[in-house]
Amino acid sequence: MSGKTGENDKVYRVFSASAADITVPKGGCIIREGEPPQYLYFIRQGEVQLSKPSAEDKVFTFEKKRPGQLLAASHLFNPIPSLFQADSIEDSRLLRLPITDVENLTAHDYEFAVALFKQLNAENGVLLSQCRDYIFCGSRQAVYAVLIRLANEYGVNIEQGILINKKVTNQEIADHIGLSRESINRILNRLNQAGILFVQSKYIVLYNLERLAEELGCYQCNHQTCKL
Repeated sequence: MSGKTGENDKVYRVFSASAADITVPKGGCIIREGEPPQYLYFIRQGEVQLSKPSAEDKVFTFEKKRPGQLLAASHLFNPIPSLFQADSIEDSRLLRLPITDVENLTAHDYEFAVALFKQLNAENGVLLSQCRDYIFCGSRQAVYAVLIRLANEYGVNIEQGILINKKVTNQEIADHIGLSRESINRILNRLNQAGILFVQSKYIVLYNLERLAEELGCYQCNHQTCKL
């Protein structure tokens, strides 16, 4: 299990001792929007994408969950229907514990409770930073934020700048921030004309990442927080 350090090592040990070990194939649904989750999940392998459909039948995608992270933690002591859908975007293994069991553990195991809530605080920082950049900034700045996160996650230093070493479509960027594909195309074209980036065969090269960070008013978050 990767991504396991410090506090979440304690969380992992508790889950591995008590939880069911399940596998979810790529494309499998783990949590459906509107259903009250019954379990808290610890991701061992794979990736899980959180998403929410909009009233216009668009799908708004946000935070990816990776190995070492928790899923459905917002429902601890808060039995409300899920506000999002969680789908496995690659074959995944998860440790699954009933939420009531986790709540009981936090009441009787102080070290586990501290480790769990420290981890939840760190993971919530990712979502809060996305809300800040995608919702409270303008559309251009939201695109800049996605590009910066892509660079942090998939960036490779090359002579011209930073290559985002993953094919990225305009629609994928649009889904993160609720814009149309055409709007993303216009913004990327302007950045291309300004000499800030270049796109070829769905690969993006950022010539001037610092300019994007300056335009966004970047808070210099660490890479663990500033990612998709």
